[in-house]
Amino acid sequence: MQYIFNDRRAYITSIEFRNTSPILNIEKIKSFTEEGLVGNFINKQFRYSFNNVDWSEWNTLSIGKLVSINFKDENNFFLHIVYTRVKIIDGNIESFYLNYDSRNITQLYPDSSIVDANTLQGQPGEYYLDRSNQIGPFTDLEVFNVADVSYSIGVYDERSDSLLGTDLYFKSIRGSGGIVVSESESGHEIILNASLNIVTEYDTSLDPELTMPASVGGISAGTPVSELSGDSFIKLFDDLLFPTKNPILTPPSQLLTYDVAYLQEVSTNLHVTFTSAFNRGSIVPQYNATNSYRSGPANLYYWTGPEFSYPYYSNNDNIESITHRVTFGVQSWGCNVSYFQGVQPFDNKGGTMHDGPFPAGSLGYRYIYVEGVYPYFATTENITTLTKQSLVTMSMNPVPSNLEWLLKSENGVNKQKFEIPNARLGIHTLSGIKFYNTNNGQWEYELGSAVLSLTRWTSSAVTEQIQGYWTNYTCYTYNGPDRGKMNIRLEF
Repeated sequence: MQYIFNDRRAYITSIEFRNTSPILNIEKIKSFTEEGLVGNFINKQFRYSFNNVDWSEWNTLSIGKLVSINFKDENNFFLHIVYTRVKIIDGNIESFYLNYDSRNITQLYPDSSIVDANTLQGQPGEYYLDRSNQIGPFTDLEVFNVADVSYSIGVYDERSDSLLGTDLYFKSIRGSGGIVVSESESGHEIILNASLNIVTEYDTSLDPELTMPASVGGISAGTPVSELSGDSFIKLFDDLLFPTKNPILTPPSQLLTYDVAYLQEVSTNLHVTFTSAFNRGSIVPQYNATNSYRSGPANLYYWTGPEFSYPYYSNNDNIESITHRVTFGVQSWGCNVSYFQGVQPFDNKGGTMHDGPFPAGSLGYRYIYVEGVYPYFATTENITTLTKQSLVTMSMNPVPSNLEWLLKSENGVNKQKFEIPNARLGIHTLSGIKFYNTNNGQWEYELGSAVLSLTRWTSSAVTEQIQGYWTNYTCYTYNGPDRGKMNIRLEF
């Protein structure tokens, strides 16, 4: 058997099919047919239900997945299919057919023996055709006119049917306050004649160019008479007492976060989890809007960066985890959220705002970053050991633009030292080394200048093992007279 889905819904980024009434007695799905399928869809999914309340998880649309559905003793079947595209012009599908085997249901038939009803309840058939012998409502009763003892004019209101018969109810129409009720000659029309001259609109002889000197209620200063002339008194009082107020519309936004530090040692195997927090924005106050969100819910999350194959997207997963080997320099990851159209906002009086529903679209990529750096080493713990220092950025000069360390006192054998990764020197050249003069509280160059200060330090090539990899460094050893502990500052 074949079922043609009667509910097709087309959106900018998706086309959906579903059945609004159950498909009955399916034994097994055999195949499906896509009619009018053109272009490219980035995803095809389905979910199903046996009661249109409890639904399965989303599955990739394939005949294998559909055939594997176990119908057991379920007689009702609901199917929801979603074709996802990036843009409305990328792809289209007109119809979706489901081909299946139907389960045979044993029918219960009434007893086919003939019943002689000529003497039903001891009466012949013509007895029951006589209205006077019938009880219960007259469902074919037609009412044209029923006189009323109090007033000569009335209208039909309602009927009440029961086993005892049919009751008809009418409403009388009568005039008061100078209004006279009468009928036309044909009797089919009711005429109301008012003896009072009731004015319901603002009709004034004031100069149309005259303007309001001050704001009154919801009517602004400067409003001319011509703009108010002809308004009903109800509208005028509504505007005066209840000024029109529009809700505050906040557009959707996204916050992209991760669970690791910005600075990482090069070659670290970094396990990082990204979280894209999508905020649908708001309509505050909501007033008559269907909901208080400015946009519709998110429908796709696009991810980019190392370890993500491009384009990488997920329908409703706003959290992604990866393992990445950190390289030297800045690495970036981004997420772009697309969302459905929002609802129409209204003002406090139920008026439609010019700001229509927030259109379906995407926020554009938001990025987060990790910088892979090499550590520095210096004799800050003891004069015999070069200790690894805290990580600092190497993509630009640090802020402040220099490195400062307190080096331990020399002992006549061991000299003060520090090591700079060659990768850092390849970006910025070491231009000078200052020391802190405790006598005057000033930072000064030894020997008087930046160039000469470098001659107090002998450079040599060394290697350090960073995350299991040997890395080239330059070691600077102080060559001046032995000295005590000293604050130094490196300038690049």
